[in-house]
Amino acid sequence: MWIHSEKWVHGKEEYFIEKYRDDTYRKELHYQEHQPISGKNVTKDQLLGKHGLYKSSQSKSVCSGLHWTGYYKNELGYVDMEMSQLYTPKLVEILKLFRLYGKHRIYSFSSIWGQLSKKDVEGFMVDHDHYTEMGDMLSWVHFIKVPSQDCFYFRKGDNKIYPSCQRSGNLIVFPSYCYHGVDERINLDERFVIVGNIIRTK
Repeated sequence: MWIHSEKWVHGKEEYFIEKYRDDTYRKELHYQEHQPISGKNVTKDQLLGKHGLYKSSQSKSVCSGLHWTGYYKNELGYVDMEMSQLYTPKLVEILKLFRLYGKHRIYSFSSIWGQLSKKDVEGFMVDHDHYTEMGDMLSWVHFIKVPSQDCFYFRKGDNKIYPSCQRSGNLIVFPSYCYHGVDERINLDERFVIVGNIIRTK
């Protein structure tokens, strides 16, 4: 699932953890759950049954906890320049390992954010990918401070695959189309990762 992993300590780990403890980054975690409902005000396209009460399937947003993240700010155009300036040379180095850098290719590294799960605060992340456009090439996770429990997984069919390289300090890179998620922490220990995407713009 992942194409590269390495141990990397840059010296600003505690600084970013403290930065993301601020409640300006506080966000509820949600996922969409499809639930059957019944009633008369449904269209033919929504019908699942032909007899008795009409039934339809409706998506419901379900809260799965809290986390402190810069993802939503990044989606609105905000770039954490401190992170971007620190991580861009490392990401360029990784691209060069695979001979993907240069050759008139241009990449963006501005899709980057921190994600903090605070101690004793519940929160998990359901399966998702980072692939929305053709240029979304590679995604990565830097495990800054994580519990001994393997929380991060890739999804393959009905199976969860937990990479062994998810200890504190590990950096992994994987194709953006890979489905992945984060389990709930058993002991609700603090967990902080820095996440991003490498996007080819030309």
